[in-house]
Amino acid sequence: MPLCVPRWFVAVVCLLVAREAVAITDAARFPAREATGVAVDTPLRITFDVAPRLGTSGRIRVFNAATNAVVDTIDLSATSQTRVIGGTTYNYFPVIIADNVAHVQLHTAVLAYNTSYYVQIESGVFLDAGGAPWSGVTDTAWRFTTKAAAPAATSTTLTVAEDGTGDFASIQGAFDFVPVNNTRPITIQVRNGTYREILLLRNRRFVTLRGEDRRRTIVAYANNANLNAGNPRAMVGIDANDFTLEDITLRNLTPPGGSQAEALRTNSQRCTVRNVDFYSYQDTLFINGSVYFENCFIEGDVDFIWGGGAAYFLRCEIRANRRGYNVQSRSTRGERGYTFVECTLTAAAGVTGHVLARTDLTSFSECEVAYIDCAIGPHIAPEGWLITGTGSRENLRFLEYGSRDLAGAPLDVSRRVAGSRQLSAAEAVEVRDVAKALEGWGPILPVNGSAPGGVINGSPADSTTRLVNVSVGSFAGTGDRSLIAGFSLRGAGTKPVLVRGIGPALAAFGVTGVLADPRLQVLNAAGAVVGENDDWETTAGVGALAAGVGAFAFPAGGRDAAAVVNVGPATFTAQVRGAGTTTGRAQIEVYDGAPNNAALGLANLSARTDLAAGDTLLAGFVLAGTGTRAVLIRAVGPALTQFGLGGAIVDPRLELHGPGGKMFENDNWTAEVAPTFARVGAFGFEPGSRDAALLVSLAPGAYTAHVRSGGFGPDTGGIVLLEVYDLP
Repeated sequence: MPLCVPRWFVAVVCLLVAREAVAITDAARFPAREATGVAVDTPLRITFDVAPRLGTSGRIRVFNAATNAVVDTIDLSATSQTRVIGGTTYNYFPVIIADNVAHVQLHTAVLAYNTSYYVQIESGVFLDAGGAPWSGVTDTAWRFTTKAAAPAATSTTLTVAEDGTGDFASIQGAFDFVPVNNTRPITIQVRNGTYREILLLRNRRFVTLRGEDRRRTIVAYANNANLNAGNPRAMVGIDANDFTLEDITLRNLTPPGGSQAEALRTNSQRCTVRNVDFYSYQDTLFINGSVYFENCFIEGDVDFIWGGGAAYFLRCEIRANRRGYNVQSRSTRGERGYTFVECTLTAAAGVTGHVLARTDLTSFSECEVAYIDCAIGPHIAPEGWLITGTGSRENLRFLEYGSRDLAGAPLDVSRRVAGSRQLSAAEAVEVRDVAKALEGWGPILPVNGSAPGGVINGSPADSTTRLVNVSVGSFAGTGDRSLIAGFSLRGAGTKPVLVRGIGPALAAFGVTGVLADPRLQVLNAAGAVVGENDDWETTAGVGALAAGVGAFAFPAGGRDAAAVVNVGPATFTAQVRGAGTTTGRAQIEVYDGAPNNAALGLANLSARTDLAAGDTLLAGFVLAGTGTRAVLIRAVGPALTQFGLGGAIVDPRLELHGPGGKMFENDNWTAEVAPTFARVGAFGFEPGSRDAALLVSLAPGAYTAHVRSGGFGPDTGGIVLLEVYDLP
């Protein structure tokens, strides 16, 4: 399509800042002249002293500095401007002007690693307010060199930064780096900035896209059906299962009446969206597959949440910016549609006569839309729903329960349209069940809350479930860098406790770089040694006790270490270090040697290690008995500074895995669990710190806590403390 057709977007920006004609000069360029370490997906940016206009002819060219070969050309006189995005060819705006800055998006994959380039821009590409051309760049002085190499192919965390300090300068660049048919979780951390790009993720599973700040990390573009007809009209398209989107703003800049213009289109199963702001007008969200939304802001006007998928919205704000319809679900018999639970429905000033959803019975007479316990603003018409067409209303599922106004008072629903239905309390419980609403898939519970199931005051009085085994595995160094695990017992009397320091035996489980000869010490709170061992076979009875508590057997003659200590209710520390200056991966295990003695039991585990960049600290624990048990888990980094400890990890991220995989996760702790800290005797966190915590109720079984860096700065690792507390 001709470039002049979509130029309304650039024109609007320019008109807003137009001023008296004046000769323009450039004040800054990105990448800077002679810059090194430049991302291979970098845009070009030119900052002018006044707002420029875009010309209708002239070329922007990039040359290989070594060969002088042209590697990319943007010709403003071309009849069409296209770019391959995620394997699909799109029409696009190669140049976008915002205020005084011209943003130039090169074609895909034109730059290579460890290569120098220079840029030339012909006169006439940019004009001043009176139409006089900017002189351009005709020499080879605007030169830069790309990064020496791509991130490691095994990377599980990628960083995007528009200022060039990340692995990539564009989100699509990071998407394209993920292998097709990917099989491992990969997190793309996007630093604050405005990313002016169309995005498409296709056939790349297990990707998490996470912004640094929900309202300062922004994807903004004017993609729409006029620019790219059909599915490519969405600003962000996700055709990949198991995708997660968090802490970001997606803003489709298409103006009212500018055709269908989704901010997000999904065609994926098990998609999770949390803490995201969506802006558009017509068709903000186009949902196919199964998608879970939590704590999101969604703004639009005409059918701005629509599609044939199953979607669950928890505590989201749905805002109408003009009169229209919230939802059009194209679900059919036997399929779940769109479920809104504890959401708030608001509108721009002056909006009235809006409806919850609409359908044409001729085509979609059995679709499902449900609002459960929602606060509904006065912009919603008393009839609530719009039903047209000639089909039967008998199987239509326009459902509502517990609606109230924005002040919290029960809403008058007596005038709701025939064919819609008010649910009973028992029916509402069924409809709001997230796993049923998403057709059998239950999403991971909130990443940002420390109490994903609500605040727990303790374990049930009739529960016999207790901690019977705790373990921690990580790097074991020398001196202060040794692997250290603390544990305590609560109750009365004494019992045997088996403590093991494992190195060589880990190799049988595929662990590499193990500590060849671990040495184990167990100390009491006064620092006195109460048990120690070098080679496990020198401790009498340790093999039989290990078998009795279900621990795997050590090979005969092995150099793993084990000790049995008979102790009462107190706090102890287990330390594992290598012989001499040797280092490697090791594991500490602590077993209740007499789990049937309920008068005394394990109360907590704490483990401290120096976590290497990109590494993960793993702590396992086993609960045995009947009934559930409340457990507090903490990943501590910044809070360690109050004890004068340097080199702590800046931003730990905590995950809890159970028999079925990942269950819960938390990045930055939330204040509702603070009273529990004091109850179990744990030190406090500073409000707003980046330490992590989870308070959960668990059934008997084996669990593993994972701690890794969750920050947006470089993952340099650092000292981290992991704690697991039994909550009686």
